Amino acid sequence: MNARGEIARRAARAPLRTIRTADLVDTYAYPRPEIRELERRGLVHRLAHGIYCAIPPESDPMTWRPTLEAATAAVATALYGDRVPVLTGLTAARMHRALPARSASAMSPSPPDGAPFDLPIATARFGS
Repeated sequence: MNARGEIARRAARAPLRTIRTADLVDTYAYPRPEIRELERRGLVHRLAHGIYCAIPPESDPMTWRPTLEAATAAVATALYGDRVPVLTGLTAARMHRALPARSASAMSPSPPDGAPFDLPIATARFGS
């Protein structure tokens, strides 16, 4: 079994299909080059620095992008665990389709230890 195949399988099995490169250092001495190759092959998508999600197999890797709400939930889950509430306020309402409008930011009630987190598609704010 090769390292790239194992990383792709771990990403597909992870909560919200999202992994951090920091979580792979116990198995791989240099996980970043391996995961970058998976990104080039269209198997994972970079959400933020060191955080990647598996691209659904039925999707086109060239055009698939997660929604802002899904990306925020995935990053919060990767950072704080899968048993922590990950969306709040208007972001949660948009995720549940209670609000049709989109904004350029999303909120997560995760521990308030970080500044806004810039995603390639918008800004995610973690904490209160």
